[in-house]
Amino acid sequence: MSDLTEMTSISDADAAHLADKIVSTYIKNDRISSSKNIAVTLTVSGSSYDIIRIIENNMLRDTSLSQYLKDMFNSYLSIPRSQREAIIFKDTYEDIEKALKQGRVLTFTTTSSEYDKSFAVEPYFIAPSKEEQCNYLLCCDARTRTPHTFRISRIRSAFVTSDKFEIDSELQKELQEKAIRSPQSVSKTVPAVIKLNKYGIRKFKVVTKNRPIVSKIEGDLYYFDWPELQLEEYFNRFGRDAIVLEPASLKENLRKYYYYALREYSK
Repeated sequence: MSDLTEMTSISDADAAHLADKIVSTYIKNDRISSSKNIAVTLTVSGSSYDIIRIIENNMLRDTSLSQYLKDMFNSYLSIPRSQREAIIFKDTYEDIEKALKQGRVLTFTTTSSEYDKSFAVEPYFIAPSKEEQCNYLLCCDARTRTPHTFRISRIRSAFVTSDKFEIDSELQKELQEKAIRSPQSVSKTVPAVIKLNKYGIRKFKVVTKNRPIVSKIEGDLYYFDWPELQLEEYFNRFGRDAIVLEPASLKENLRKYYYYALREYSK
């Protein structure tokens, strides 16, 4: 942190725009005027006070504390979201990394399940999603012996237990492949063939979020080896521009999806 200004890779205009978005997103107050000038109060106490003192005494040089903090925020906003997430959830990451390093079972709760439901897992990898928007813990459920993935930002009350586990080399290889391709899902992959018209091809190029990787293309036929649920969630927005040929289960699921949607709209 000797010179955060050098780390900043966005312009002052972009920084101001981002600051406006942060304020409008997190500060909900009807009394706030439409003016761009607004004061945000940061309370400094405890260990953060000592850190501010270190910054003032050793790192300010010819700049003010407010400018230093601005540069710090600019630097933070210039890094990928997955790296920012690692900063925000630093304590959780440290617990996971400790469990990974020592080969120990990790317990936690999540915001995605009931409050009193806890998980005990054998951690294998931390991996960012393909779009680098968020990070996932790929692991094995210590009770059911099934592979699992958890979004790290939703993990709470993480605790590294004294229980050790042996690495399953086959599972490790499987999860490593998932970590590279689609860490948000560890379900089994299925071979799929989907026919895209010219509009579907255009959509496939534009809609990049959670886009499955194509195994091969033959004319208007696109081949995939990908988790079925992710294929369903991705292509259900394509309508008639993407027709599933295989597998039959995916074709039926999308047929039902459109059928029930049409039935509701026809009322």
